[in-house]
Amino acid sequence: MISAIYIICLLFKMVLCQNECIDPRSYGAIEGNPNNGYGENWETNQIAIQRAIDEAGDLSSINDRHCVIITGGDYVTSDLILRSNIIFKVDENSRVITAATKTTTALVLIQDIENVEIVGPGVIYGNAEYYIDYYDDVDNRYEPIAADGSRPRLLYMITSSNIFVHDISIQNASDWHVHAQGCKNVSIDHVSVYGDSRFPNNDGMYICISMLVVIVPHPIIHTIIYMK
Repeated sequence: MISAIYIICLLFKMVLCQNECIDPRSYGAIEGNPNNGYGENWETNQIAIQRAIDEAGDLSSINDRHCVIITGGDYVTSDLILRSNIIFKVDENSRVITAATKTTTALVLIQDIENVEIVGPGVIYGNAEYYIDYYDDVDNRYEPIAADGSRPRLLYMITSSNIFVHDISIQNASDWHVHAQGCKNVSIDHVSVYGDSRFPNNDGMYICISMLVVIVPHPIIHTIIYMK
């Protein structure tokens, strides 16, 4: 059964998108990576990227999927809520970056939807360095500014199905990098995960009460995969 799901996902990957991708810059998204963790454009970017996601969702169906593409550099934003039947693509040399201390639940949230694809080869980046309170050299550990579980995840999938995440890097989460809870038919294929082990609770992948989850290992996984 799992092998069949994986084959379906590979075919899904081969027909990435037949429609022109929607670029959030057309709605005012502004490239840039400020040195304070969020800068002055994060709200503008959240509105612009979410508008592109919503447009793609309105146009898409299971047989006619539309794509949102993040391209042309770094975009600091928060709390992006994906829609059914869309493709969310982060282009080469581009990053979607958590607006530190401004993001609530997750940088990218998939909840109660189906048929979603997240693809690189770019980066989803968590800005964990801006959640550090101090470094404890006795325990060789960074102490965060907020309690575990209260900091935002990077990719959070909740009660959703038919999710394909592939060929993308997910880096430096302030909390869990990839979290699937109550999901069904999830394929995670060649996803590079990097997190500093000295920062607490930044697990690589946490799969909880989910069914038919396939993880194809990538040579770069620097945190732990938990199955519950």
